[in-house]
Amino acid sequence: MEERKRLLSAREAGIYLGLSHRTLWAWARQGIISFVRIRRRVLFDRVDLDKMIEEQTEGPGHED
Repeated sequence: MEERKRLLSAREAGIYLGLSHRTLWAWARQGIISFVRIRRRVLFDRVDLDKMIEEQTEGPGHED
């Protein structure tokens, strides 16, 4: 069974969210998406990405 990585590279996070590389970095600079800096690497926590998606979801069954 394949284990899902918790921390994603910018490329992987962009694919996961369906965002361009440019949009991902813009959102990170604006504080829309949080990131983790480990030494010189910038990584995106899948838990934080899922939380952001949930917070942005609208419609029946979701609080506004």
